[in-house]
Amino acid sequence: MPKKFTNNGPYTEIMTLQQALDHCAADTDIHSSIIEEYLKASIIVAEEKLQRSIVTHSITLTKKSLQQTMHLLMPPVKAVASVKYYDTDGVQQTIDPSNYITELVGDNPSIRIKDSYSIPSVSCDYQFPVEIIYTTGPETEGTPENRNEDLKGFVKIILGTLWTKRDALAESASIDDMVKFAMKFVPKRRLFRFG
Repeated sequence: MPKKFTNNGPYTEIMTLQQALDHCAADTDIHSSIIEEYLKASIIVAEEKLQRSIVTHSITLTKKSLQQTMHLLMPPVKAVASVKYYDTDGVQQTIDPSNYITELVGDNPSIRIKDSYSIPSVSCDYQFPVEIIYTTGPETEGTPENRNEDLKGFVKIILGTLWTKRDALAESASIDDMVKFAMKFVPKRRLFRFG
């Protein structure tokens, strides 16, 4: 089930750059840009390990077929923008929101097609003819000070690991390189229960 993140929210939703600098005891003038990159990588690692959105994302989830119940990834889910599919003629159609119910509360958000709606056949010409676009993000609105402290603490652990092991990373390391590096040091997700 491929998913594509777009319009990623500001990474400062969970922690300000100044908070990240203070956490690492880093010099603001010298280390701001690298700490900002480490913060981005730390959030990506935390989201991957927890399978939760820590910052706001617009997600496009594609599926092979329309089903009565379709589960959404990366809770918490804030809103569903659209449910689309390619019909048997290869034309993209949008399901009217009145034909489905969104169940967004909790760790297993889903869309449930109403019994009164006849689920249409989808095109075989596309590997993933169904497309669900939705927004995920922090449950708490407002500033980083209002964010879940456990989630912020988890990000701080990863950030601190990247900072203390920075000599092992190339100075020109990409975000992807930082994420791969940090993944080696973070325990499996089953050890964490946040949110």
